Amino acid sequence: MTHLFFHNDIDGVMSAAIFAHKTGILKSMEYVLHGMNTSSRGSRFAGLINSINKEPIIILDYEYNDKATLWIDHHQNGMFGLDPVLNDSICYDARAQSAASLVFKYLESVGHKMEPELNSVLNAVNMIDSASYPDVQFIFKDKSPMMILRAFLEAAFPYEMMFNRCVEVISACECNIEKANKVLNIDGSYVDMIEKEALKIKNKIEIYGNFSLVRQKYAYQHPRYAEYYVANSMYNMRVSSENSSEMRVNISYNKWSGKKNNLNIGTYCSTSKFVKRGGGHYNVGGGIIDKSRLDEFLDSFSILVEDK
Repeated sequence: MTHLFFHNDIDGVMSAAIFAHKTGILKSMEYVLHGMNTSSRGSRFAGLINSINKEPIIILDYEYNDKATLWIDHHQNGMFGLDPVLNDSICYDARAQSAASLVFKYLESVGHKMEPELNSVLNAVNMIDSASYPDVQFIFKDKSPMMILRAFLEAAFPYEMMFNRCVEVISACECNIEKANKVLNIDGSYVDMIEKEALKIKNKIEIYGNFSLVRQKYAYQHPRYAEYYVANSMYNMRVSSENSSEMRVNISYNKWSGKKNNLNIGTYCSTSKFVKRGGGHYNVGGGIIDKSRLDEFLDSFSILVEDK
């Protein structure tokens, strides 16, 4: 059995689907798909990997593990730094717009020819994962196939089995997203749904100088970028309960704020004395903090970004 791990977002799903489509690994039915939450990084993920004995392990758009037969990722990793790596078992570049773009790069390096029609798929994934939307309204209005799929993952937040199903269907449809959406019974109503949900955040935002705070009952309670749809703070932070003693924190930069970001959020989250198991990219990151230190953490971050 080949074990294929992928991050459970558009980039991870499409990375896995493109890889499966071009390599044909799903056709043998000798595989196990693992759609991984961000919160499963660290010891939980290591435990899953260590439970696999002598079977191929492929990790796409997720945390590095030295047991991996192949690892493809663009999340900044302290072990590898910022220099790109490309060999038989690793394709890493922290500057890449998406992991899917690195899947392309790896597949081409081992002799796979990428069809021209896949370029439009890759462009859409790059736009979504790097938040290169023309404006924030595009996120909650556009009904192109990939944006509909994105909205479905935001609105429904499916269980792991649904992410796995998406990978299987998209791969079987040769990465034709419009066709895959029809098979999965996904339509533009999901875009309308996330817009409706985004507007609900308006009365829940707390503003502290250059950043806004949203306290969530649970992770993913509100659609991504909802705060930027109704407000214009330079940075946003979301906090939600992780367990009885810890909270999950997510921080993002609002590229539509009209202000330049001079804070590497991923580095901040991986090095802050308050954040555990943290990391991310230049403009977005997150991790775990102790509930007892939340106020101290908020005060510290407010001071840090007040002059950014």
